[in-house]
Amino acid sequence: MNQKEFFGEKCIQNLSEIMTYINANRIFIVCGKSSFKLSGAQEKLEKLTKGKVVDIYNDFSLNPEYNDLIKGISLFKKNNYDLIIGIGGGSAIDMAKLIKFFAFQSGDLKEYIKGKKDVMSSGFIPPMVAIPTTVGTGSEATHFAVLYLDDKKYSVAHKNILPEFVILDPELTYSLPAYVTACSGMDALCQGIESYWSINSTAESREFSRKAIELTFGNIVDAVYGSESAKEKMLLGANYSGKAINIAKTTAAHALSYALTSYCDIPHGHAVAILMSEIIKYNNNFKNKEINDPRGIDYLQAIFNELNNLLGVESENIESRIISLMKEIGLSIKLRDICVRNIGQEIFLSGINIDRLKNNPVKLNKADIKEIFNSIN
Repeated sequence: MNQKEFFGEKCIQNLSEIMTYINANRIFIVCGKSSFKLSGAQEKLEKLTKGKVVDIYNDFSLNPEYNDLIKGISLFKKNNYDLIIGIGGGSAIDMAKLIKFFAFQSGDLKEYIKGKKDVMSSGFIPPMVAIPTTVGTGSEATHFAVLYLDDKKYSVAHKNILPEFVILDPELTYSLPAYVTACSGMDALCQGIESYWSINSTAESREFSRKAIELTFGNIVDAVYGSESAKEKMLLGANYSGKAINIAKTTAAHALSYALTSYCDIPHGHAVAILMSEIIKYNNNFKNKEINDPRGIDYLQAIFNELNNLLGVESENIESRIISLMKEIGLSIKLRDICVRNIGQEIFLSGINIDRLKNNPVKLNKADIKEIFNSIN
């Protein structure tokens, strides 16, 4: 499915065109509890949807859980909505995508989420508009969405999860706090890097990755310190990172990050960033490791040379460049500085996403992962 995208300041006004196009009179909005108002989105949407039936769902966790999804589906099914709008960060957009996709599915949704049953065609799937208000995740550009079930993170993937319309209005990111900008921006940068070296990468995905890295790496510092033009470029970079992982998927940094988010209560982008320098170190040592990518060592050498050029560093300095960047934008680089609870190796190991780990170009065994944990702790 080809998305219809709108980009630029005030392009949220194109929502009127979308509503007219699909004859939408009953709107279901999924948004964050506070970001909806703080970003200016609430005021803008109230004007654009005036005269229409509008209901809002924002009663879900920062890391959405299965019960949040069931609650959202129950609310959605009370009215015959013509359109879903997911507006906010990755959590809000993912929740909207999941409600859109599962609202008319029959059977036990847990079986679908855990991958034990294939999703059947559900007939009507309401159209969706995704409107990000952060400069990371790229969720608006992917055909998968994540949620927690029984304290485990799952990624649900299906072509019908992809939103039909995307609005990238940088004005909605201008009030974004520095820490949120830093976390979401690092998520986008890490997605660009991981999708570039992923064993699933293609020429198309690497082009998206390249644009994501250039736009995020080159603008994240200025964006954190309030530059509106930098946030505009970061928003576009995040979108490219979403398009890249939509094809190539993420790898080890994301695969190992989930326990840090769920157990330590660390924002997703910060958790991934903490791991990235160590993952880079391991992947850069691919000549002395067992590799996953069938394209071989010469291919990986070329990929890492290209990454070094994109980041403007020599291979031996790439990990330290990520660390210095994190310090520059105010992100802690060690778990002990921000983890609200003492996380042990077993908890860390229990949260690994094996599917994402398999996408990594270098194989990481249990001993490697324990060493990575000790390095970031």
